[in-house]
Amino acid sequence: LGHIYRTGRGVPRDDATAFSYYSRVAESYDPDERDQNRLRIMVDAQLRVADYYRVGIADAGIKANYKVAANSYLKIASTYGHPGAQYSLGLMNIKGQGVKKNPQQGLKWLIAAARKRHALSEAYLGDLYWDGKLVQRDRTRALMWYILAQQSTKPSEHPSIFERYNELISAARQDERLEAEARARVWADQYPYPTSGTDGSTVLIPACATRPPGAAGNQPPDRAGVLSGDILLAPTPTPQIQAL
Repeated sequence: LGHIYRTGRGVPRDDATAFSYYSRVAESYDPDERDQNRLRIMVDAQLRVADYYRVGIADAGIKANYKVAANSYLKIASTYGHPGAQYSLGLMNIKGQGVKKNPQQGLKWLIAAARKRHALSEAYLGDLYWDGKLVQRDRTRALMWYILAQQSTKPSEHPSIFERYNELISAARQDERLEAEARARVWADQYPYPTSGTDGSTVLIPACATRPPGAAGNQPPDRAGVLSGDILLAPTPTPQIQAL
């Protein structure tokens, strides 16, 4: 019901009602739940509640609360490696919303989500490289990320990604397109699109698979990769990908 009211499928869109349904499910969260489908639904509901706290709901009198949203995202990202939470943490670290502004850490969270083929993260990275914000401007890398982004979603889900992709393709030179396509194939081979969605129905991943033992605070997963200057590096045991 939360999804129905949030998206307006068959009913008028009502974020306040959606928030109410999501909150009920989120409050029933049980970390020891053995039914993976039920656990996935509860975690996704927590993510949606955090989304609403990040933007606020004027009609429901709910003001944006970056701190609450950031804490929720961190818990979900650290425990389950949810790409939607990693993406939001990336944005909040870059913008300094609810956390101390830390663009480099934000980039790490975005890379973590992109490794799970989260389309919005891939597109955001593409825009950063195209505009030269936070990273050195690189049209080939920008196009690579948008090639991956449009492979990770559908026009009906994120039409703006496809519109932007067409803009970049039209503006790019042939050599840039060919190089971007080659780099995208390398990335896609190493990080294939998961069998389950990465937006609202992600496969739950144990914390040990995404977070090093003893890690604490607002730290991205160990395998998320780091950005050294303008070179994307992947920490051991993942092979380095310096061309991307």
